[in-house]
Amino acid sequence: MTYRHPTIDEALVTALQSGQNFRDACRHVGVSRSAAYRRRRVDPKFSAILDAARAHGLAAKAKAAVEPWLHGYS
Repeated sequence: MTYRHPTIDEALVTALQSGQNFRDACRHVGVSRSAAYRRRRVDPKFSAILDAARAHGLAAKAKAAVEPWLHGYS
């Protein structure tokens, strides 16, 4: 059986969007990685949402990393 809890889902998406990796995001929201991976396997829509959230988080981290080079150091 997999978990289905909107509050946990939203918190997991938010954690991934903030740039956390999957392990840390799961730990942050209090769900085991195995439960989250199981949920991803059985729910393609949820999996796509998590993939998009992770991509957003990685893009934000990449932007933050190169921004000083684009605008010079202060």
